[in-house]
Amino acid sequence: MSFTISIKSECIDIDAFYPYEGWNDPEVEIDEQYKMIEKCIAVCPRNTPEIEELIEMMVEAEDEYLEGAESAVSGSYASIEVDEHPDGDFRLSSIKSRSIENPFADDEKYDVPDPEDLIPEIIKSKFCFIKVWEGSGEFSYEGEGEFNLSKLTWKKGQFLYDGQELMSGGGDRISSYTRFYKDGEEVY
Repeated sequence: MSFTISIKSECIDIDAFYPYEGWNDPEVEIDEQYKMIEKCIAVCPRNTPEIEELIEMMVEAEDEYLEGAESAVSGSYASIEVDEHPDGDFRLSSIKSRSIENPFADDEKYDVPDPEDLIPEIIKSKFCFIKVWEGSGEFSYEGEGEFNLSKLTWKKGQFLYDGQELMSGGGDRISSYTRFYKDGEEVY
């Protein structure tokens, strides 16, 4: 017997830019990224026009500065289906499909975590710029044996089955927003 778990839910992908470890080492080549780090560290947190200018530069040159830092999925808005394949028989006629009532429907416990809870550099770095993409995603897991609902968990924005993260199967980015932090405080 084998099974496949399929989950669809709201999710976020976060791209981030912050001073990487060793960025100011004397042997590091001074490039555009290095110069942008210096500008972001130097900007006054109350200088909104200058912060807006930095954000515009980073968004326009997205691939140069921003890197995928984290992603998270909402447990509270998930739709969950399980396909069971008796004795590994994957013929459509032998698959038993069923929807599972969402055990993670509590918004307070299982909603998408805040970016600050996912990326420690937001709090620890001299600055952190993030672009958060909101949308929906699909996640799946293929397992052996019988499906056991008690092994399906949600922890810090990720679905796990028996301790293993479900694989992302794509999704849609619908909207985005940006934030800029200085010394752990959101300033824009």
